[in-house]
Amino acid sequence: MKFSTRTSVIDGSGILDMRKLKKELKEAMEEDHRLSLVDAAKKRAIRTVGSYEEFQHRVAYAHLRPLSRKDIQNVAQDTRGFSNAIARKNVGGHYDGGCFDAVLREGGKLGKAMLSEPKLVNCERTKANYLREISSRTYPTTCSTKMSALGFEKAWQTFIDTQASPQEKQRFYQEVGGSTFIERCFVAPAKEMSAETLGDIIETLAEAITMEEGGKREDSAENGLAPAFRGDLVRLLYILPGMGRFSVTFALLTPTQATTARKLVRQSVREEGQDKEEGRQGLMEVWSPYIA
Repeated sequence: MKFSTRTSVIDGSGILDMRKLKKELKEAMEEDHRLSLVDAAKKRAIRTVGSYEEFQHRVAYAHLRPLSRKDIQNVAQDTRGFSNAIARKNVGGHYDGGCFDAVLREGGKLGKAMLSEPKLVNCERTKANYLREISSRTYPTTCSTKMSALGFEKAWQTFIDTQASPQEKQRFYQEVGGSTFIERCFVAPAKEMSAETLGDIIETLAEAITMEEGGKREDSAENGLAPAFRGDLVRLLYILPGMGRFSVTFALLTPTQATTARKLVRQSVREEGQDKEEGRQGLMEVWSPYIA
């Protein structure tokens, strides 16, 4: 905390000016409070970001000055008028009446043409159909060597942003190749996967195999899953710790996601059975640093 110097709060006659002292003390306390908030934001960023570059961005954001009403008005004034260079040349940077009328006429013609187009009747466009359409249009939906790790994360992020159903995400996961794809694109080259994507994949797989404390679960056949899905899940749990910086990614998961991952591991270990003791020990060995 910054304290005032003696000369700044004492007048010429040597009397202490309490009003100035209170004002400067208040300003110093407000400054300390602001600095403590910035410091707390930096410490939170260290625990939540996945790279130093992202941490630098967080620090820069913490020092930005909030926009004032005057700043917003200035930005709005700068964006008035035509943004097209040819349009500005024709009308001199202003809304000329003749040009504006011409724009309205052309817009009216376009609107009439759009209204005259035939329309589909009784066509139900559900969220599931929409997600299936965009996933098949933008990203391959089969196990293809052309899909990269970045493409997979972008496709999965689309599912997260559009709040896709677990069934849609499960189907996409199986169609790209499941654990085989994860091993080829993330484990073999030791690439990182974002904590958001990894956590959502874990929750999606947990939806497919619902677990309870007593070890019961729903039949995955009711969800339309392939018979080999359970075996693929066990294989995925084996290879996940081999991804790049998996310990850091796992630490960035939410408490719920981390707990779900541990439950999946324990459930898979119980299902290995007594005749696969070696497999049970191997799964517990690779996950031992992450299971409390």
